[in-house]
Amino acid sequence: MRRISQNHEEAVSAAVATVLLFAIVLSIISGMMAMIVPTMAELQGAVDRESMEGQFTDLAQETVRISETGLPGDIAEMTIKPHTGYIGWDIRKEGTWYSASLNENQSLRLKGLNDLDSSFQHRYQNGAVSSICLTDLRAYSQALNIYESPALNGTLLLTPMSNLQQSLTPTRVDHGEISHQLNTGDIYSAVSSEIQPVIIESTNTLRSLFVQGDSGISTYSPDSPSAYAMGRAWTVPVPSGDIEFVLYSEESFTSTMKTNNEITSHTSSTISTQGPIGTSGRITTASFNHFAVNEEVVLITSTADARLIILRGDSIVSGISNILDWTGSTLGTDFLLPSIPEDIIIHNPGLETSAVLMNGFYHSVGARESIRLSLNNIGGWISSNKAIEVHLVRGGNGDSVTSGINVIHPTTTGRTSGSSWDNIVSGSNEQTTLVFHRMGIDARISYIDNIEQTNEIYFTLNQSESFASIQWNSNNIGRLIIDSERQVGEGKTPIRTFISYGDSGITEIQEKGYERCIGFDERITGWVQNDLPWSDASFLPDSEIEESWKNGEHPAGVRIDLRGPGNEGPNSALALGWSIPLPRMDYGFSSSVSGLELGWRGGFVGTNHPEFQPQAILTPPSREGPGPRVAVTIPVVFPDVDVVTGNSDHEVTLSLDSRFQLSSISAHEVRRGWDGPYGEAVASQDAIDLDQSVDWLIYPGRLDLLKDYVGWVQPTPTSTESVYHAGGENISFNLQIAIIDYHAEVT
Repeated sequence: MRRISQNHEEAVSAAVATVLLFAIVLSIISGMMAMIVPTMAELQGAVDRESMEGQFTDLAQETVRISETGLPGDIAEMTIKPHTGYIGWDIRKEGTWYSASLNENQSLRLKGLNDLDSSFQHRYQNGAVSSICLTDLRAYSQALNIYESPALNGTLLLTPMSNLQQSLTPTRVDHGEISHQLNTGDIYSAVSSEIQPVIIESTNTLRSLFVQGDSGISTYSPDSPSAYAMGRAWTVPVPSGDIEFVLYSEESFTSTMKTNNEITSHTSSTISTQGPIGTSGRITTASFNHFAVNEEVVLITSTADARLIILRGDSIVSGISNILDWTGSTLGTDFLLPSIPEDIIIHNPGLETSAVLMNGFYHSVGARESIRLSLNNIGGWISSNKAIEVHLVRGGNGDSVTSGINVIHPTTTGRTSGSSWDNIVSGSNEQTTLVFHRMGIDARISYIDNIEQTNEIYFTLNQSESFASIQWNSNNIGRLIIDSERQVGEGKTPIRTFISYGDSGITEIQEKGYERCIGFDERITGWVQNDLPWSDASFLPDSEIEESWKNGEHPAGVRIDLRGPGNEGPNSALALGWSIPLPRMDYGFSSSVSGLELGWRGGFVGTNHPEFQPQAILTPPSREGPGPRVAVTIPVVFPDVDVVTGNSDHEVTLSLDSRFQLSSISAHEVRRGWDGPYGEAVASQDAIDLDQSVDWLIYPGRLDLLKDYVGWVQPTPTSTESVYHAGGENISFNLQIAIIDYHAEVT
């Protein structure tokens, strides 16, 4: 019995020992698994990254290739094969911006322009700023260009811009329920009235002219204007009748006019003249006369930067147009005038008498008064000790005109729009009409003049009532005071104002998102908060954000023109800026942790693998040298609206829709900023070659002492901005954007 009991105890002990041994083995295996599984997950994450990094890099390089060297219609194809993660698109709060400062020791910095809300910040700490003008770049493949005539009786003429960089497909023009297809050289015309202005939507950029009656004068901007509103090519839709084109510049040039029937060339005539310091002391002029049997497109080219004035009419001669000053604004102190027989009217909107010098003779223009002078085919420079406006006129006498149509440029900005006017305008023996047009934001307008409306009146401009008119009659000059404020909220908002004398005139019509200007009267050295004169789109779903880009309710990229007092006048060009939203394609995956990603946009590839630390794999494209030169083409890629790929293999077709030249200038400083979590990594990687600089090693952060390096510099280790350093020399800066469509088909 004792032996049996002993056998049972040994069996129990053996069983317990077996269980304990098994538990020990399990614990060892569990420990090994606890170490092996994360390692396996890390290896899986590394495989995911390596697999997609190569594909994203190839995708980015193909995008850069067709954006820089391709023509509209060119395509690139490849296959994307996700590993275990998912591919998606993000169009929110990310993009890039560039700025170019035109004055020494100055910098323009930007914030918040790609946030999709209705505000942004700028910083221009070393100088006074009088105005900021913002233009919608329409950097979206589906974006529509909107053209609106003034609410006046007349005809709006439109034609596609003659440009090899635009889309090869015909331009679709929508006028209400009517749709037309326009090729280069075609014209679309539509009749406007005082109660129903013409509103045109087009798929490509158009050039537009508004025509009344049989005569008129208009300053006409180039197809690709410089910061000083000069250029070398003009696409002009003209009405039937006699037309004269006058080109003028400081430099000698050869000009060409191409019409439906012939090509004519002229060499400019030159007259020596006394001009401001820094000018050539010459005025060069070339004129073309053309009789158009029907509406047609005229192409004008020049071998040097010049400005163009259009004069219409032969037996009936009347019209009025602003002359631009040296800086490209209408309010200034130095104006170059062509050698033509017309008259000019000089307005002095200030509170002090102005001394005006023209061809060696001084003329006095009293405070808030005007004077009429004849050019007598001499032209030359007008210089004033106070800010003045100069109008080219045909017809009328004294400070009055017979007929014409013109945009009233505010004295606060000197541009085509603004929020505050205190202007002197000419009178006429014909009925005069002022027309006010809304520019995206509902506005409450206050108006007063010393002609008829001596008591202040108020009216609103909103979506249902987007324009308003005021009429008066006076042979004498008048003073207008106009203020435009937001109807909802606080602050000012820009509008555009036209003045029409009689029933004849011509004026250029710009795209509705062009030059929405904000005036400043204070000097601020820190960051300045500004209202964006477009609607807030930050709360909208993605589909409605794209719709707001399409219809112009929110800008698809912004160009910024900073102007202020300088050696060239009160509205000198100080700096330019460009901000472009860049949709990002993400590949989301996991390793031992989740939330890892690989991202591609604008030629950039980056990742936060393996430790959630953003790093740049491929930096945004730029081409540098020889010398202080930098050229950038920004690829802006938009996916199909309904693209859903997930983790499926898919065939990708990249198609170049269009490419636009944004700038080609000489700048003192070029700066780039990159929004989103990868900004610091981009700036750091841009400046990787700076490690070889001895000057930077000895004097870190001192750009003024950096003599042995030319290229991008990250000013501080945490900065999301890069500065292109050229050792104090001017930088030849060229900037383009390429609009690319991303088509995906799941295989």
